[in-house]
Amino acid sequence: MKTKIRNFLLVFASLTSVCVFFVFAYAKFNELNKAGEMMMNEKKSPCNGNPVSVIEMGSTQSIENLVEFTTEGGAIYFKARSYNRGGFLNPPNYSTDLFVGSLSALPVQDQQTGSISNAMAKVNFLENEYGKLDLAPGRYWLFTVGGGDIQAVSCKTNGVSNPKSVNLAR
Repeated sequence: MKTKIRNFLLVFASLTSVCVFFVFAYAKFNELNKAGEMMMNEKKSPCNGNPVSVIEMGSTQSIENLVEFTTEGGAIYFKARSYNRGGFLNPPNYSTDLFVGSLSALPVQDQQTGSISNAMAKVNFLENEYGKLDLAPGRYWLFTVGGGDIQAVSCKTNGVSNPKSVNLAR
């Protein structure tokens, strides 16, 4: 009986040590990761940190919340500034799929697969990074999966402008 209790206590002490190690390792990893993300964000800031035109597009995570915008064309940089957080496997970085298309063909989301049709361009980017699309001059709709509170940035005057909700009754 004493041997069983001793073995149990040894196993319990070992498991406790391993758990404590992982808790401290996870905390240190998050601390280093956050510092790295801040530096990464500064390095990836478009227009050398001095964007010429910036628009706020809000959250566009459902077909009912589409936003349209105008561009004079060229490189447009997009950033998602909010994510739904939580869950047991809360990742250190979230990603966003951003879709852009012509207002003449609004997006359609397949309810089974989640795929988006009628998109002319798509970009995927991580939290605290900018996704870049090269667009022709025109007016476009925008839809995202994963991230919200979208900001669009251009290095040109009127590179991005006139954001507003898409009228779905077209």
